[in-house]
Amino acid sequence: MPTVGLFERLLAPADTLPATDRFWYGELGETLDNPAGIKVTPENALQIAAFHAAVKVRSEDIASLPLPLFRRQPDGRGKDRVTDHAAAERMSFGPNEWMTPFEYREQVEVHWAIRGNAYGRILNTPAGEFDGVIPLNPARMTVEQLPSRRLRYTYRDRDGHEHVFVQDEIDHHRNMTLDGIVGLSLVGLARRSLGLTVAAEEYGARSFKNDPHLSVVLKHDKVLSDDANKRIASSFRDARTGPDAAWTPAVIEEGMDLTTVGVTSKDAQFLETRDHQLLDTGRWVRMAPPKLGDYSRATYGNVEQAQISHVGDVVRPGAERREQSLNRAWLTQRERREGLFFEHLLEGALRGDIETRYKAYQIAVLTGWMSRNEVRNLENLNAEPGLDELLVPMNMANATDAGGGQALAFLPGGPQLVDQRAMSSARMIVEEVSAGVVRKEVAAVTRIARKHADSEAAFREELESFYDDHYEHVSNALQLPPRAARSYVDAQREAVVDGGVAVTERWNEERPAELVTLAIGTVTA
Repeated sequence: MPTVGLFERLLAPADTLPATDRFWYGELGETLDNPAGIKVTPENALQIAAFHAAVKVRSEDIASLPLPLFRRQPDGRGKDRVTDHAAAERMSFGPNEWMTPFEYREQVEVHWAIRGNAYGRILNTPAGEFDGVIPLNPARMTVEQLPSRRLRYTYRDRDGHEHVFVQDEIDHHRNMTLDGIVGLSLVGLARRSLGLTVAAEEYGARSFKNDPHLSVVLKHDKVLSDDANKRIASSFRDARTGPDAAWTPAVIEEGMDLTTVGVTSKDAQFLETRDHQLLDTGRWVRMAPPKLGDYSRATYGNVEQAQISHVGDVVRPGAERREQSLNRAWLTQRERREGLFFEHLLEGALRGDIETRYKAYQIAVLTGWMSRNEVRNLENLNAEPGLDELLVPMNMANATDAGGGQALAFLPGGPQLVDQRAMSSARMIVEEVSAGVVRKEVAAVTRIARKHADSEAAFREELESFYDDHYEHVSNALQLPPRAARSYVDAQREAVVDGGVAVTERWNEERPAELVTLAIGTVTA
């Protein structure tokens, strides 16, 4: 295929080069085809507040996750941590002699985010064992696929010398790709949107520097001389300038009128553009506004939901990418066959407030699917003797082996035979949590009804807002599936809308039992 020259590329219309052409994802290509006329490169893109926040949040969140090395147990049903392996030691103490594990993993995420690729040179001992990684600048790397279908990496160092590496010598993390060889640059893909953001910022900066807008206008019914205009303007400015002038009355002489000038429709449209660009940047990086520092529409419920969505939509896919790349680059094929693998621990990213977390631990321990030492480990506490036993499963049996002292409980996963005393203790905890949930609901509905006693429309509007948040509280407090929590809350809302606040009079006595049934089911002997 003939090579397209630089001038041909520059002069050609934008649609003559396919989107897969790497030219568009280099530093020069990122400055072209940009209607805003703004040069956008991976480096200056980080000066955009929203994009910088997105890259920082993502890179720090993934880099801060624990990333142990595991070995699968022979039966395939469990895994054990591995600490006596060079890859595990490098992941714990540093991939090279000058970087911490967090710094290296953070740099990988930043390079991946702004350039679509992150590279590291694999170091081996004289015996051929893994010995660390040295990060490489992705702007200086060229990747090509050989006839053997393996990849060859050519790296140009700061002195202009080229170094050629084979596929097994490079730790390569790529973004989504169209050719399977190099990842697409996010900055290159979003150059129009980011260019508009930069243009809006520059417009705002120039407007503040050369602000022609008037905030106050003094009107007179006669034509004043230049000296009179200057004297009146100077007198008014001097009287209204400085901290001592705050809240002092203005004295307008000679029957003049004073008019204040607010934000013009053009100014308001500019502010809307800035808000839109923050939302647009969030779409590119799949982040909700609160994760980018915008809490203008935030509530307790949607901020918590944004964190859960962030883990599922941003952190989890990124962690999966890193695990697979590390397993390929840091471990040999023989070690992978022996069951070694890296895996992020995402539980920490989903930790709720301390009260909710401890109640969830109580339910998990007393219903038998977590041990007390597993809970201590999640809270960064050392294991204690005698706390490794699972409380309920020790008394469980098959349905055909039902015996004295056991009851059929409809727990998550299906009907199970459990010890009645353990089930009774768990039920007492759930009953207490359920009662608290109902008390909070009744108090909120009563408060809203009193606040909007003279406006049914306002009452319904705030009621809808409360129940939108209350649904997540019910789901988290009782560990209910979202669908079950939503069904319960919708029924509660409809009851209030149809019957008014009076329907809540007996809820504190009646509703906790309903929530208990939703949480742990009906227990029968």
